[in-house]
Amino acid sequence: MKIRENLMSQSFSISTTDPYMFSLQVMEELSKDVKVVERKNEYETDGPHHRSVVVFDTVDLVDDFSKILFRFNLAAEDGTLRANINGSLAIGIEETGFFSQIFSDYYVKTVFPLLRRISEGKIAFFGGKIEKLFEQPA
Repeated sequence: MKIRENLMSQSFSISTTDPYMFSLQVMEELSKDVKVVERKNEYETDGPHHRSVVVFDTVDLVDDFSKILFRFNLAAEDGTLRANINGSLAIGIEETGFFSQIFSDYYVKTVFPLLRRISEGKIAFFGGKIEKLFEQPA
């Protein structure tokens, strides 16, 4: 059984002198608190134009079967950085037989509502941290 529930979605853009370095700084700052998995890191230049794409996930394990994921998609061109951030709760339980099916049903009915409340609190916390990180840089 796999469940993935989107709990947060944010998009915005900011102006900065070096959006690529700013993207890397955001990834480094978040890696101090949670596990960061880099998915894509590209930097292109053709003279006066600079483009970059940095995509990474932050993973916060809740228990053996569930985790809170944030997907950061940071795309920049010249001095503008566009950020798309999605937060979700992912649950995965392998059902191999009768007892795992019973456990899976119990987990969804009893534990999942608690996990959802915990996840919403953590997503609110990370949402505030993300807003601070993406405040207009000097």
